[in-house]
Amino acid sequence: MTRIEPIIPKRNPFGTKAEYERAINTAMDEAAEDIKMQFDATQSTWKHQAQFRANKRGFAREIRAVGQNAKIYGYVDQGTSAHVIVPKNVRMLAFSSRHRAKTRPGSAASGPGARGPVDTFRKRVMHPGSKARGFSVRIARKSKSLISAYLARHLRKVHS
Repeated sequence: MTRIEPIIPKRNPFGTKAEYERAINTAMDEAAEDIKMQFDATQSTWKHQAQFRANKRGFAREIRAVGQNAKIYGYVDQGTSAHVIVPKNVRMLAFSSRHRAKTRPGSAASGPGARGPVDTFRKRVMHPGSKARGFSVRIARKSKSLISAYLARHLRKVHS
């Protein structure tokens, strides 16, 4: 007579739902922190920096610029259209005509920039607008493979 008896592993080889959820959350938290660091690096030489926070929504994470400088970061990241600048609490605008931006379109780096002496005074200025730096687009593109790598690493741990 032949007897068939299943060999039952002591541990579920596929992991439990809770283990998968924990692995996914850990991977997403690590990816969010990495992405936040990339955003911080784009403004590393700025005097007035935006603060970035990761908000949890289920398994998803949303990285947001917050604080009083978040609006300025948005202008640099997304660019601005031509606009008129007028003085608010002073009679004249005063600025340097020799200026070099700290950031460049197509680059996620932030450099020292440059500013010459104040040599121009105007009652109003037609600003030509600024080109979008595209930090968020570049970081999002780069983050796709980053998130996949974090998920793969943590899900592999569930199987081992």
